[in-house]
Amino acid sequence: MPDERILGGKSSKHQKSSLRADQASDYALWLVPSGTAHTALSSLIQQLSSLEAESPSFASHITLWYPIPIDTPLESITADLTQIVDGVKAKHDLQDWTLQLGAAQKGEKYYQSVLAPVKPTAGLLALRHGCEGKWGPSSKAYFPHLSLFYGYANSERRQEIADRANRGFGETKLAGEVVIGEIVVVDSRGTADEWKVVSSVKL
Repeated sequence: MPDERILGGKSSKHQKSSLRADQASDYALWLVPSGTAHTALSSLIQQLSSLEAESPSFASHITLWYPIPIDTPLESITADLTQIVDGVKAKHDLQDWTLQLGAAQKGEKYYQSVLAPVKPTAGLLALRHGCEGKWGPSSKAYFPHLSLFYGYANSERRQEIADRANRGFGETKLAGEVVIGEIVVVDSRGTADEWKVVSSVKL
């Protein structure tokens, strides 16, 4: 059975039938942090979203690939992803796989308003290459990152929020590294509060 985990929290107020900057479509593949880092990041993202009324909260993740057309059979996506993971695991150790995060910084897009860049590793790039072989090519260079804040805030406000992310909220801090335990397939139609996990592959 598909793993239908609802990913959004507070809903964005920008709800229109046409695709906007705060809406996505198709399937996405996410690397999902596990353990205490996942809990801390989820709390941090929620608290950052509360700084702006129209900013949604969302599950912590690092996008591995987007988009996969929504009419692609889910069973096919899961099978192809499993094949990619198995191929990468034959050459790279993905057990207790750790990725390093940089300091929070402002971005230029709605879905990259504030983010923590991820240091590329051979395993990460191999997974990305495998996805490109299945669902590519991609028209954009891969920029691995963990988003912390979505929104329409201006550049100055985004920098303020990035600074706040780096300071943290009491005991809630931005982790310097995350352990990745699984890759999930996300139905990303609509706004962040409507996204849901529909399948997953353990590493």
